[in-house]
Amino acid sequence: MGVGGRRETTCDQCGRPIVLVMVIPTRLRTGRPRSYIPLEPTFDPAGPLEASHALSAGRTTCHPITTDHPLEQHEHPALTHFAVCPARTRPSTAMEGRPA
Repeated sequence: MGVGGRRETTCDQCGRPIVLVMVIPTRLRTGRPRSYIPLEPTFDPAGPLEASHALSAGRTTCHPITTDHPLEQHEHPALTHFAVCPARTRPSTAMEGRPA
């Protein structure tokens, strides 16, 4: 693992750069191993997408942003790569080709 528990790497599906960060689940479960989530390294909170995760001040851990666990002032907004990965997201074509 890289400095401070985060690792810069690439997505296995699309090849784009990602940062793997330890995610602290909303509900902790005894015996559940720690896991990492791929985050977008260049996420812009001023852009059109809302942050999905709150990154710790040291940028080594994160948690999902929820109503009960919002982004705190000392945390950084982050976006999971799953939200923008071209290999995982597909344009909606359900209505294409259907008669009006």
